[in-house]
Amino acid sequence: MGDARKVRGAGTRLHQGFRTGLDVLRNPASPLSILIAEDDRVTSKTMALMIAWEFPHLSIDTVENGERGVELFKERLSDIVIADLDLPGMDGLQMAREIKLLKKETPFIVVTGCCDRSQLAGLCEIGVNHCILKPYRVQELFAAIESCIARLTRETEVRSYSLF
Repeated sequence: MGDARKVRGAGTRLHQGFRTGLDVLRNPASPLSILIAEDDRVTSKTMALMIAWEFPHLSIDTVENGERGVELFKERLSDIVIADLDLPGMDGLQMAREIKLLKKETPFIVVTGCCDRSQLAGLCEIGVNHCILKPYRVQELFAAIESCIARLTRETEVRSYSLF
């Protein structure tokens, strides 16, 4: 099993913010969390640090394969999932299927170097919210995350109104 890595959010200096271990860098005050599944360590670390810089209020978990992504999702019920399609073992498409079975409303962002028509159809079929092609501009990723956060915020507001 691959390990999960965490990036701490608000108030953390980035040069201190990336370590190995499941619970070392969890931001307990964070209302939202992101799970990143990316097998390339440099890409994963870079993505996590960029997201932590832009969205300091988020807690970030990173894993290196789809199986570990599903495991960690079951433990943490991450609010947003970002996954590469080309993961070792369970690929990003199968990971998305598994996670959507567990929690259908989870916003899912796929980042990939290539996507054929059948993969694209599969992504649409299971409800992936965003598909970003590599190489991508960081602003594309940030816009997708902002869209997911806005969606989660709207859903929370609707649920709170329905309680009255």
